[in-house]
Amino acid sequence: MLAVFGSGRRLPILIGLSCLLMVPGPVHAGQPMTVLAASNLMAVLDPLARAFGAEHGIPIRVIYGPSQDLEARVEHRVKADIFFPVGRAWMDQAQSAGLIRAETRVDLVASHLALLAPRSRSTPVALGDGMQLAPLLGARGRLSICNPSLEDSGRYSVTALKAMGLWDAVAGRLNVAISPKAELASLGDGQAALAVAFDTDAAGDPAVKVVGEIPDGTHPPIVYPIALTPNADQEARAFLAYLRTPEAARTFRQSGYVFLLDTAPP
Repeated sequence: MLAVFGSGRRLPILIGLSCLLMVPGPVHAGQPMTVLAASNLMAVLDPLARAFGAEHGIPIRVIYGPSQDLEARVEHRVKADIFFPVGRAWMDQAQSAGLIRAETRVDLVASHLALLAPRSRSTPVALGDGMQLAPLLGARGRLSICNPSLEDSGRYSVTALKAMGLWDAVAGRLNVAISPKAELASLGDGQAALAVAFDTDAAGDPAVKVVGEIPDGTHPPIVYPIALTPNADQEARAFLAYLRTPEAARTFRQSGYVFLLDTAPP
């Protein structure tokens, strides 16, 4: 079931995907477990939630959105059991306000910012000092990024382009997409010649490929911390433990993420 939720602070919306599974075995009598997760985690987190829910008979609702909107929901004490944003700053803010259980916090996975192109493009791009991006777009080509007001990857992209001194040259040639999916589609349908996005967004799309890596020092680390909220029960704790297992690690790595934990918890 697809539902749309407002942030309560501004126009951009949250997209919530409810994984309410009808499975054999014990029936969960309470409310669904609620996870607040960065929107670009959807492709990897949905199958993990389904697998855990099917095995344990626990309905899991995952609400996806920009991390700043998710943190606002936590601040407003909207019911949630697990907070899973991208960017340590949002978790720091929630922790400072006492809105997570600090002892459960861990940096789970990470990804990188990359320059993407249609798979038909074969020339890699070396991104570094003195590199000019605008000429690579051609005479009429555009650079696609996600809307920085709607998506975390858009904010990281703008920050990196400014840090590299490339923003002024491409600001008038942007294709601003509403989602990572729309951003990748813009490469396939010719709306854009190149795109800046998380490398994990491209991992499952056979039509695009990474042609260059954005230097990590041009933006904050793309790290995904995760923690329980004070409302979390033992089922939420069990799901958090499951996300730290070798099985979950394989799923994250298959989707292009860097799994940051060496071993599963006891």
